[in-house]
Amino acid sequence: MEPDTIYFNGEVHTLDSEDNVYEAVAVIDKKITAVGSNDEILKLQSKETHLVDLNCQTVLPGFTDAHIHLFSLGFNLSYVDCQLDSIEEVVEAIKKRAQTAKSEDEWIIGWGFDESKYKERRKPNKLDFKDVKNPVYITRYCLHEAVINEAGIQKANITVQTAIDGGFIDRTDNGEATGLLVEKAKNLIEDVLPPYTYESMKKAISLVNQYLLENGITTVHDAGLGFLIDSEKEFEVLKEMSEAGNLQVKIYAMVLAEYYSDFLKKYQNQQSEQLKIGSYKLFADGTLSGGTAALNAPYKDTEEKGMLLYTDEELKNKMKVAYDLNKQVAIHAIGDRAIDQAVRTFEALQQEYPNRDDRPRIEHTTVSNDDIRDRMKKINATPIPQPLLIYMAGDMYNLEKERLDNVFAVKSCMNQGLKPAGSSDGPVVDSSPFLGMHALMTRETISGKPVGKDQIIDVKTAVKMYTNHAAYAAFEEDEKGSIEAGKYADLVILPEGFMNFSAEEVKQTKVKMTIVNGEIVYEKKPCVL
Repeated sequence: MEPDTIYFNGEVHTLDSEDNVYEAVAVIDKKITAVGSNDEILKLQSKETHLVDLNCQTVLPGFTDAHIHLFSLGFNLSYVDCQLDSIEEVVEAIKKRAQTAKSEDEWIIGWGFDESKYKERRKPNKLDFKDVKNPVYITRYCLHEAVINEAGIQKANITVQTAIDGGFIDRTDNGEATGLLVEKAKNLIEDVLPPYTYESMKKAISLVNQYLLENGITTVHDAGLGFLIDSEKEFEVLKEMSEAGNLQVKIYAMVLAEYYSDFLKKYQNQQSEQLKIGSYKLFADGTLSGGTAALNAPYKDTEEKGMLLYTDEELKNKMKVAYDLNKQVAIHAIGDRAIDQAVRTFEALQQEYPNRDDRPRIEHTTVSNDDIRDRMKKINATPIPQPLLIYMAGDMYNLEKERLDNVFAVKSCMNQGLKPAGSSDGPVVDSSPFLGMHALMTRETISGKPVGKDQIIDVKTAVKMYTNHAAYAAFEEDEKGSIEAGKYADLVILPEGFMNFSAEEVKQTKVKMTIVNGEIVYEKKPCVL
């Protein structure tokens, strides 16, 4: 068969086992059929073959973000962006959006507040929004905390007596709510927010689909259907948009543990090449910036060690559900105590369920050490780090130098035989893979503080995290992650010489073209002067 399309005159970095570099790629029916020199591949054309001259630009496998929250990110793209320099600016942005509200009952929703970036050096509270009559709800960048104003407190009927298991309502000395809600206390507000409709969900996914394609991301691993809305509603929206041709990004969808069994029974026969049901997702601990990630030694200058969410027996029983279904487990584990518990549990389960490629995922794997990484290798676990957090949140991590230097220790992971997969945890931080690669190549915080400079990797190694390694994490190494015959023609076209770019040049990179199944789905428009 003659190729449907030939992309030629490029610098095609295949990222295959020999790191071959070619000039051209031929595509037939969504898949790569051949790679080689311009002469070799152009000889394959017919009169109907579509030819695309790449003008010496760099060709890479399409990027995969191995840990992202699609619906949260999609909705955030339509909310008030609170990633600003001060609470004062946040208040003004909220006021500006409130002016467009149809009534004073309409919720004004924001996202991404980060007190470490604000000149006030504190978290916002209800008093900051005393002049806003509309109810206000703003999530912290980590998604584990939120702030509301007085109108929001009234809507949720939060009183001096209100309490919630697994959550915290910040209060003044006299018991009055300040507006800060932590963990499950956020549910008090989420229960009274306007319901998510199918139309609003489809709009959110349309926004995030375009955003991802503009960043060269052709596949994502959603970190838990059911995390924001409802696992079944979320899957139905993704399925409908996929079937209608309104969704180009491919999805490996983790599903939260509490929904997984029933969800799988209902939808396991409704998967497609674009929308797959992936891991059984659960949590072992909290967050590092919030002081709830479970550590073996106390946080710096405190006696606090964070918290494990389950006993060993409870965790094992939860994971057994996935093993009985012969499904992959993905566990959120940030602190070394949580990672150790996760590994210990996987070790025990692999003894009970031998001779299978369970390929466990440890989401985040933030604070690790040589012993943990060696044990992860023995159980064939995949660490899923979020490198941009080094830059964005490193200044907030209350760890002494030795442990801080081991945060997202990807070079050590690779030296010990692991395949860390690149991801963002978007919308926690920006999902641009170029920003993540920049963090991997510099290992500095936003203030310029060095964090484990011995963990710096080069651009090619960073690219492999977002391609080869990410595909492996989802059992997709035979379909994606490199440019080889038989794999999907999911490609990203970048500026000429990208693989020799400095860290700063990588950070500033803009995608020229994104290709899914051999079709151009995004192309950067030339600047018009």
